[in-house]
Amino acid sequence: MFSPLLFLSLFFVPFFPHLISSDCPIFPQVNSFCSIPTVVGHRGIAYRPPHTLTGYEKSVDIGAEYVEVDLVSTKDSVLIALHDVEMSLSTDVPLHPEFASRKTTKNIQGQTETGWFPEDFTWNEIKTLRVYQYLENRSSDYDYLYPVPSLDSILQLVSNKVKELKRPIGVYLETKNPSYFQSIGLPLEPTLIQTLTRFNYSVNATYPFCQLAYDEQGRNIDLPEQYLLQVYIQSFETYNLRNLSLTTTLPLIQLISYANSSKQADTGKGWWELVTDEGLAEISEYAVGIGPNKLWIYDPANNGTASDLINRAHNFGLLVHPYTFKSDDQTNSGCSSPDREYRLFYSLGVDGVFSDFSDDAITGRTEWLASLHPSNTNDDDDDYFSEATRIAIIISTCSAGVLALVIAVIWFVRQVRRTVSYLG
Repeated sequence: MFSPLLFLSLFFVPFFPHLISSDCPIFPQVNSFCSIPTVVGHRGIAYRPPHTLTGYEKSVDIGAEYVEVDLVSTKDSVLIALHDVEMSLSTDVPLHPEFASRKTTKNIQGQTETGWFPEDFTWNEIKTLRVYQYLENRSSDYDYLYPVPSLDSILQLVSNKVKELKRPIGVYLETKNPSYFQSIGLPLEPTLIQTLTRFNYSVNATYPFCQLAYDEQGRNIDLPEQYLLQVYIQSFETYNLRNLSLTTTLPLIQLISYANSSKQADTGKGWWELVTDEGLAEISEYAVGIGPNKLWIYDPANNGTASDLINRAHNFGLLVHPYTFKSDDQTNSGCSSPDREYRLFYSLGVDGVFSDFSDDAITGRTEWLASLHPSNTNDDDDDYFSEATRIAIIISTCSAGVLALVIAVIWFVRQVRRTVSYLG
């Protein structure tokens, strides 16, 4: 039997998902230290294996202001880019029979690991290895094509790109397991500072990148050459950063994990202690900013509300660069799309983001900046649709309602006639 209510619902059902869907919120804009947040290409870019020269170059060419590099040491004190101190997790070292005898088991800051370790290899031996994409959900097309880069080769690449693109480009360098390397007589920091000095990174410490790279009209490229090379040094440990602050004026960043079950390797502090006011005050004594896991800022499990970490960090004069944004995974932020996630964090006032997909981070930043000027865009900060789409939905819905009403009236009149005829 025909039902006008059922017929009416057909017109509105397509719009129900937009009316009832949930998503991470967009908060009122909060001022950051940087009017335009910095994009850091995390380990290069996700379209290439992590920590390769081609990955760093692609990220820079797309527009990332920094490339993030994890540093460990070889046996002969050459700094190389690897995320894990156990090399089989990212290189083809198990496929080299000449290195089979190097496989061993070590205790790395309380964790037992078995495999091959860079401190047991010379730089010439490392150069024979090739890297692969260790995340299964990403492309393996470029596996085993590229060597492990040294810090020298990365800095040379960046120097070349600065000359080519004539804009500031930075390196965001993480010392991996610094207290471990210190304990085996291969401290990372002296070699790091010597290398940076050799590449003229010692003169720019007092100039925040976000103020150098942009002015009110857009990108500012008319800068003295020495300011085009930018750097941050970051670490999950504290003692090495404190010591560095006594010997260099280069800007330091304290990384902060979200793992409640673990503690800082060197201080033994719980990670939560670093985000208290007392912890932030201590960090401000030696660092210019923090790199917290983004869950410290917005955790969807926290009733859809943001923390006050950014505001409190800014009160202590600290930049805030959260990690890690992944376009192929927004599950831990509860956002429906990469764009939505970036707009969420940009609106909260972050000064920069670590992203595996720097192209999406830049696109999200562009769209977010446009949303701050409604007169120049149809986007609204809080909704999914442009104004034109919104009007079209309203018109379509109203038209559908009128049509349904007419049909319902015709049906009602026919029913009345049938009833009268039956009674007659």
